[in-house]
Amino acid sequence: MEIIVVTIKNCTFHPDVLVQNGLYSYEVFDGNHTWNVLSTAPNVKIGMITLFAPVGAMTPKGVVIKNVSFKGLKSDGILCTTKDLDISPSEEGVIDLPKSISLGTAFKQIPSTYLSSTPWHNFKLVDSIWENKLTKKLVIIKASEELQNPEDFILFSQSYFHNGTYIYRSF
Repeated sequence: MEIIVVTIKNCTFHPDVLVQNGLYSYEVFDGNHTWNVLSTAPNVKIGMITLFAPVGAMTPKGVVIKNVSFKGLKSDGILCTTKDLDISPSEEGVIDLPKSISLGTAFKQIPSTYLSSTPWHNFKLVDSIWENKLTKKLVIIKASEELQNPEDFILFSQSYFHNGTYIYRSF
């Protein structure tokens, strides 16, 4: 089994758990199969596109996903966070992917710029800063411009505009 792209189809709050714990049972769909998942992640919404590790999948940290049940509900895997995928230890919530990514797509095929619990794809990109791999010089590219020879560069940071505020993201 591998980590794949799913959509959140349905959500049920578990009645035997205190509201502070926020345990929900989600129905997720990968384009072919429907899975049940338990999660306390704060950012999960119906219709969201995210990553799912079914039972038997191994995370980049080497953790094999096992069957879990809690108060009569079973979980067929986990909704993946940046911590689960060893991307960022500081982000909270599951990965929030653009709706343009096809259900069932393997985690390994997702561009790293999408792997965040913050929905950067919903914000307006202002500019990006790229570092030349050879010279280590930084280049600023506006959203309307195109980076020449992108294979020679590493994405360093991006700035976005959202709800009247500039937001910065570093890599």
